Amino acid sequence: MTTVPEAQLAREAELCYAPLAGVTDYDVWHDEEEVSVETVLEHAAANETSMSAIIEALAGDLPDRDCDCGHALDGAVNTPSEAVDRETRRKLSLLLDDRL
Repeated sequence: MTTVPEAQLAREAELCYAPLAGVTDYDVWHDEEEVSVETVLEHAAANETSMSAIIEALAGDLPDRDCDCGHALDGAVNTPSEAVDRETRRKLSLLLDDRL
């Protein structure tokens, strides 16, 4: 699995983004045993515990944002604001309201 759609959407929303992933099975390269649903669920449960601890630790220690993420859309809209119709403005307002 990739995080490409999520990373692109976060960028469009001018959000900082860092994926946190946990492995649940090794069947892509591990030929010695069959992967069972039970094994995947066990690993997922273990990952959930670890990931929850990581998120809790990070969430309390986030620095002030000092990156370009919050300005990713600067210069992205080249259409004159008077040329944007009401329906398009409504659809894009969440992300582009201050730019339309």
